[in-house]
Amino acid sequence: MFHEIYRPLLRNVDENLLQTLLKSGLPDVPGIEALILSVALGDAGYHKEPRALAKKIIKKHGSGPTQQALKLKSRKKYESQSAAKSFDADIEELAAIEGFNAPEFAKFIGLRSTAYMRGAYRYFLAKADARQLQWHFKNDFFRKGEYAFINTNYSTLDARAFAALLSSFSDVEFASRVQSLIVFVLDDFTIPPGTFQHAANLHRLDIYAPRLTDFPSALCEIESLESLEISQATLSSLPPELGQLQNLRSLELTETGLTTLPDEIGSLSELSSLELRSNVHLTSLPPSLGRCSKLSKLDLRGSPNIENIPAAILDLPALDEFTRRTIADMYGDTDPATILVREMKTFTDQFDGTLEINVPAVQEALRSFEDTGDVAQANLYELMLAVGKCYVDEEHGQSRFLHEHINKLVPEHVQKANKAISVPLYYTPETSAKVLDLARERISKSGLDGDRFLSFVKPMLGRA
Repeated sequence: MFHEIYRPLLRNVDENLLQTLLKSGLPDVPGIEALILSVALGDAGYHKEPRALAKKIIKKHGSGPTQQALKLKSRKKYESQSAAKSFDADIEELAAIEGFNAPEFAKFIGLRSTAYMRGAYRYFLAKADARQLQWHFKNDFFRKGEYAFINTNYSTLDARAFAALLSSFSDVEFASRVQSLIVFVLDDFTIPPGTFQHAANLHRLDIYAPRLTDFPSALCEIESLESLEISQATLSSLPPELGQLQNLRSLELTETGLTTLPDEIGSLSELSSLELRSNVHLTSLPPSLGRCSKLSKLDLRGSPNIENIPAAILDLPALDEFTRRTIADMYGDTDPATILVREMKTFTDQFDGTLEINVPAVQEALRSFEDTGDVAQANLYELMLAVGKCYVDEEHGQSRFLHEHINKLVPEHVQKANKAISVPLYYTPETSAKVLDLARERISKSGLDGDRFLSFVKPMLGRA
């Protein structure tokens, strides 16, 4: 399938091979002239010699159309942003050369050059005939001894190109080698039953399909599948055959039109991760999900219309505590102030010690809240603002994360106070007294206790 001569020419160009080809001529391999031309005009790293050798090969052994193409664009180097801007016009000029295989040349430029040249690969997908597309999918992505991975996510496939990709799976040798498939399909599509019958080693399948309306039941025939992701699709339901995927460990369905999940999802005995982010039409989860005993991650962010979470799901033994707590906060009746306290403790636990240990004033505030349940009396909002300014993980932006998270749980006047002291992002022992006094004034103007805020901040900064 994949010809060995391609491997040393697609990425880091083997100059010794080019020297050999210059002496002996070009082998009878499909697309070899287009590949050599892509070396001559494309990205060859920091070395000029591969380009020069490739040009000599074309001049000596290339066909008339390829030599004409080289002469027309000999000064081009399709490796930069400026070159990418002119590619659309350039490829049309080359396509006008009788006998020159412009789609094949564009394909190799796109595969072996920088990210700037993705437009070249898109041109190939749009212009190649069915035979070229099938040959491409069955050959260009494979390297002997390497992981079989097909990823066209950086270029959308239309229905014609995707059909060519699917038809390639009828080749038993090809289908058995594919382990991972990631595609972005522009059009709605169907997948015929039996398409993946030979894909015995296909473990991961990601499909981004904004116009997909019906879940392809043929995907449920892939017994080896361990990870399935379908994103940005308009599908509203999943077929009961989904329960057949007995090896599925990860299922991600984000930004879809799903309203519910089939009961058969409870048959996925190996499922450990279920991501259902941004499914605004999803209103319920089936109790059968509680049979997925290995489920440890359940991500429901951006899916606010789920009416309730069955107790069987929250009782799953493998569900991690963070997931359990987040679900309870989002869909349960937990008091916002209680959530606020817990999130502050969780946040500060990432550092040396906890709030209660580090700052006596904090202990007093938390005890007051536990005793009275009165947010104002415990100065809980002032405490939250102080924590957000003084506990900071710069690398992961944790202070900003805390602010954004807690803003969802507080009244508008507290949000305004939080915004009023957003600069600087955090306080350090070197923060000036002038900055702290300004923060106290702004917090006081927002209707909170600025002095109490400073009583929390100063001990956190090691000040009296």
